[in-house]
Amino acid sequence: KGVWLPLPLLDLADPAAIVRAARALGVTHVYLEAGSSGGGFYGRPDADRFLAAAHQGGLKVIAWVLTRLDSVPTDVALSASIATYRTPSGDSFDGIAPDVEFNTYADDVRTFSEVLRTDLGPSKLIVGVIYPAGSWTGRRHPVAGILSRSFNVLAPMAYWHESQQDFSTGDVYDFISQAVVDVQNAVGSSTFPVTVIAQGYDTFGRNGAGPSSPSGAETLGA
Repeated sequence: KGVWLPLPLLDLADPAAIVRAARALGVTHVYLEAGSSGGGFYGRPDADRFLAAAHQGGLKVIAWVLTRLDSVPTDVALSASIATYRTPSGDSFDGIAPDVEFNTYADDVRTFSEVLRTDLGPSKLIVGVIYPAGSWTGRRHPVAGILSRSFNVLAPMAYWHESQQDFSTGDVYDFISQAVVDVQNAVGSSTFPVTVIAQGYDTFGRNGAGPSSPSGAETLGA
């Protein structure tokens, strides 16, 4: 079980406290916001603060990078530099998760994923963040099969609470299960690793907070 960690949280809490809370909740790995196409490796200072504490606490840390793929060479270079970065303490990220949701054209996605894998070598963990393969965008721009040739894991953003209604535990369980099956069907393998990004925010609220956040029953289903 993992959790997404946006950088503003590190300004509000001590890294060691975050690690203790994560471990108490059974979290094994953290996706730490690290950079973006427009901003570069802006998360370097926070990586320096967090990686050592996370590793000392037994947490794996995967760098989350918002890649727009407007310039494929630029995003390859950015992702590779983050994936191979070492902090002053000698710690490095345990993997990298490029977010492939802005430019989903096949040629750009294929080039980005293949060159990044070549640059990082065969053993570095790469997690591809994608739209669900069964969604409208996932069907119109089928990138899962392309990314599966170079990336180790695919992470569909399976957000079910796009309407202001309550869903049962079973409803969400079925939705998440289908998201996994859709990815595996798209890549042609029933054993390809899929790590679902479940929803933890209010689509209709300010900054993701509000009364339409998923309920406890929905989260349990996910």
